[in-house]
Amino acid sequence: RLRLPQMGSAGAKVKTIKLPIPPSVTQASANSKNGRGRGRYHTRQYRAWIKAADGFLFMQWPVTKTVGPYEVRIRVPKLRGDVDNRVKAPMDYLVSRNLTDDDKHARKVSIEGDPALGNVQCCEVEISESVAL
Repeated sequence: RLRLPQMGSAGAKVKTIKLPIPPSVTQASANSKNGRGRGRYHTRQYRAWIKAADGFLFMQWPVTKTVGPYEVRIRVPKLRGDVDNRVKAPMDYLVSRNLTDDDKHARKVSIEGDPALGNVQCCEVEISESVAL
């Protein structure tokens, strides 16, 4: 369930949303075979993930936008493969759904495989305002 807003460390507002387990970078896009073979496109699997993520987000609505510098922590259940390949899809999703400013404002992004999540088919994305030091 969505927890919004709550006070995080050093007074930063924190919100946590659940999304489906994101596809890895290699599963999210592919090289175009058209024309000269240049360019990339989103795969069918990635487009299905976006649609499922929209459903997850709808169930947690309303979610307010985090404006300015921010930090993101992603927790996924224990999966095969590298967890770092699962960062791009949620980060791009947050921007595309206007939940955060452009990801160039992300001051810190972390992802962890958390066995405590068990066999759930979702991940937790925690977004917090980045507090100036």
